[in-house]
Amino acid sequence: EKIHKYNNAGETLTAVSFNDNGDWVILTDKHYFSSNKLYMSAIQNGLRKYGQNKYAYIHENGFICIYENGFVHEGSVPRSLRRKLNSISYKPNIVKFTGKSWIISGGTNCDCNF
Repeated sequence: EKIHKYNNAGETLTAVSFNDNGDWVILTDKHYFSSNKLYMSAIQNGLRKYGQNKYAYIHENGFICIYENGFVHEGSVPRSLRRKLNSISYKPNIVKFTGKSWIISGGTNCDCNF
């Protein structure tokens, strides 16, 4: 319902993610929503600290949100992914993970761990 509402209002959907536990997150260029209060709080804190949110991803037990100048996470996000995000020189557009495997993509750059 929210996806249709903001899409019909002309907003750009930047991320829609959900997991098997019933958690979900929606980011547009103007709004953000999540079914999980902890994730909503993390998104809000990240906006204050890192600027505009660009992408979000939810896995079964973890959440990550990418911003113009950084990222926030909650739950089980691989340590190697967090270290890599802190060390790359490019700005990521997409981040996905499962277990200890992950992928980061940003323009013509890509890093992964399988």
